[in-house]
Amino acid sequence: MKQFFGKKSPVSTVQQAWTQLPVRYRGGVVVAIPAACLLITLGSWVWSREALLSIRRDVESTQRNIFSSNQVLTQSVNAETGVRGYAITQQSSFLEPYQQAQVALPQELQKLNQKVQADPQRHQQVERIKQLSQVSMDSLQQIIEAV
Repeated sequence: MKQFFGKKSPVSTVQQAWTQLPVRYRGGVVVAIPAACLLITLGSWVWSREALLSIRRDVESTQRNIFSSNQVLTQSVNAETGVRGYAITQQSSFLEPYQQAQVALPQELQKLNQKVQADPQRHQQVERIKQLSQVSMDSLQQIIEAV
């Protein structure tokens, strides 16, 4: 055996201890190593699957929030477009999108608010959108009255 600065090397010490173990114990160690690797791999797979499912739920929630936000935006744009058409032509048929938005916009904002209630920052943003939407609808109402 090689000397390691006047002492036995760590490898030779482990090798000597290994050869002195009974065959039954050595066999157990040989079987335990792949079994441990299998359990670690299985645990890692379960963890990564759970992480993937969690991410997927977050993505789906975000997609629903984006859809609701787009509905709010669509209602706002439709209201503005209707009022613009009415202001140009003075035909009351152009007010139909505005009137629909008066009903649908609060509903869409309420849906969006419910979806983000668990997230204080998002909830605050939706509250700000509600305020701005109300200001916009009030301005549109003033334009209608002025025409």
